[in-house]
Amino acid sequence: MLKVGKALLATGLASAILLGLQVPAHAKTAESDTRLAVANTVKLGNTFVAPKELAASATITVTVVPGDTLSGLASRHCGNGAWTGIYNDNRSVVGGNPNLIYPGQRLVINCASGNVSAAPPAPAQAAVTTSSGWVPPVNACVVSGYGWRWGRMHEGVDLAAGYGTAIRAATGGTVSVGWQSSGAGNYTMINHGNGVWTVYMHQSSFAVKAGWVNAGQVIGYVGATGDAQGPHLHFEVHTGGLWNGKVDPVPFMANRGASLGC
Repeated sequence: MLKVGKALLATGLASAILLGLQVPAHAKTAESDTRLAVANTVKLGNTFVAPKELAASATITVTVVPGDTLSGLASRHCGNGAWTGIYNDNRSVVGGNPNLIYPGQRLVINCASGNVSAAPPAPAQAAVTTSSGWVPPVNACVVSGYGWRWGRMHEGVDLAAGYGTAIRAATGGTVSVGWQSSGAGNYTMINHGNGVWTVYMHQSSFAVKAGWVNAGQVIGYVGATGDAQGPHLHFEVHTGGLWNGKVDPVPFMANRGASLGC
């Protein structure tokens, strides 16, 4: 009996040692796998969700930053520009104009509801094109003219249009856009040929980001992005190529039958 007891004790000790070696090894593998899983997931609230599931079913909350638009958020988070469903989900935050979202707003992005065919905003009233083919970009008063201002050159004019006012191409040309956090904000540049460009700054959002536009076509909407104290359009005319040969837009436009101001 003593020999049998010693044999059983030896067998038990061997099993315990074996298990003692196995448990830490298994725990280490599980810990490594967990870290790998976390590294390849996105945290939504208190739950980790695989990225491939985001576009299909997830709802996330994002904070609007300067330069954001609903279509841009849809493209970034859902892989398409279909913003209508996202707007409907956030109408209480955004308000009545989907072209106006502001830094700091928190919006819910649900890609399932966002995948609604994007409908364009309601068209603004058509502009009347002059015989010269030029039109005012907005119908608003000039509140700050071209010239020296606060110790520096103000190289355009400020037109006091309200948030969301449609901005129109002064004449036909090719569009490109840019963004500056401490300067022009959302801005559109239009190349009209022969060295003439027009520039439209501080927009809330873009209606056109590239390609040809006709005189009077809506290219964006008035806002206060960049270095702006309130909503307005800063409008510039360059006659020596982009950023060169800047002239006072008021006489330039008046000579083309498209008076600025009120």
